[in-house]
Amino acid sequence: MAYLVKVKRVEPKRILVLAYNRNAVRELRLRLRNLIGEEASRIGSLLSTV
Repeated sequence: MAYLVKVKRVEPKRILVLAYNRNAVRELRLRLRNLIGEEASRIGSLLSTV
């Protein structure tokens, strides 16, 4: 995702990122903040309750 945002100039809100659980989402946000900065704060999550 960092490549898409930084190099290809894709808006973060146009990228779908899937994670398996809340810990994975937390880790993903942390890594992306380190790579792309505050634009990572636009990441939302959808968790299944199945």
